[in-house]
Amino acid sequence: MRVLSVLDVIWRDESVWWDPSWYGGLQHISLPSAFMWTPDISIREAISEERQQSGVFVRVNSSGWVSRETVAMVTLRCDLAMMMFPFDTQHCNLTFQSHLHTAEELELCLERSTIAPISTHGEWDLISTLSALQLSQSQAGRHYSRLSFQLVLRRHSLFYVLNLLVPSALVMLVDLAGFCVPVESAERLPFKVTLLLGYTVYLLLATDLLPPFKDQTPMLGGSHTHTHTHTLKHTHTHTHTHMLLLGYTVYLLLATDLLPPFKDQTPMLGVYLVGCLVFLSISLSESALLLALGQPDIHTHTQPSPLHRLAQRLHFRMSPPGGVGEHRDSSRRGLERSFRMLGSCGRGCVMHMLGEELSAVGEELRRLNVRRGERSDALRLMEALDSLCFRLYASALTVFMLSLGLLWTINS
Repeated sequence: MRVLSVLDVIWRDESVWWDPSWYGGLQHISLPSAFMWTPDISIREAISEERQQSGVFVRVNSSGWVSRETVAMVTLRCDLAMMMFPFDTQHCNLTFQSHLHTAEELELCLERSTIAPISTHGEWDLISTLSALQLSQSQAGRHYSRLSFQLVLRRHSLFYVLNLLVPSALVMLVDLAGFCVPVESAERLPFKVTLLLGYTVYLLLATDLLPPFKDQTPMLGGSHTHTHTHTLKHTHTHTHTHMLLLGYTVYLLLATDLLPPFKDQTPMLGVYLVGCLVFLSISLSESALLLALGQPDIHTHTQPSPLHRLAQRLHFRMSPPGGVGEHRDSSRRGLERSFRMLGSCGRGCVMHMLGEELSAVGEELRRLNVRRGERSDALRLMEALDSLCFRLYASALTVFMLSLGLLWTINS
């Protein structure tokens, strides 16, 4: 934190005094500070100090009171509590003390305190200041006088609300609206992947809007360790997975620059962004799994499909798998055998064989109707599961958002 410090120090030097009548009514003079004794007062939390004046003078009056005004730009060390970022309130200490003179030799006291409103890129508001006189004890047992101030600063959070919180909330609303896409449609999965990539691109643009921070990696960067992907039997599955991994990698690279450096705590904003990413991933996984369960080729096997087994566990009525593919192959072989036997069989024999084949075709049509019924049952089950997942997803997302909002409101 950078603070413009205007320090006005007043003390009395008993060895310096005069009668103004002796010097034509001269009440005060200005001298270079090198000609007078000056207290060695420093700021304990200062990292660096830039004096705004090339030469420092002191003002001495006839009674021996000496005053010195020092203007400096001081960089202070302030431990930030970033848990409630960006709705955080910080307490920074400003301590004046002497390292050479003990409390018996030099005692600090506060005459007046005027701290004007400060700003760092328009990001902070000065709420209040607290002052206190203290006595510190060194290792040698000596006591030193110390004057402490506590600056209470509140961050301007509107910038981060408009650029991070609101867009993320809108993305989650659009993701909820994505459940309106039919569950059997192959467009739902690309829609959700595109939504995740669009969110990542927005974060890329948002980095230019945020103020500069130090080049440190926050704890948020260390929490992204494991990535789980699901392999689906779908034509575009690998493309979608690669797009998802690419977007997630870009997000990790950008999220480090979005937030200020954190030391001991993960901020609530980091939890919010990671939570949004987790919910988007869960929504994408739900759509991918339902699409995998609804693949048409799973009904060509005689063994019960995963969807049939799931329906049995949920007590959902579905027709048993019909083995349509095997019967279709046998019917095709029967037709080929009939055409080969046409030349070696009489008219009655041919009519009899044609009747058998027509019966087989009728049986095939019946099985196709059964298959359509199975597909209809599968779609109804997928829609029921999707409706259940939507309710659970919306409820969990609402609880997550309300919990974070409540925590931010209470602590701010």
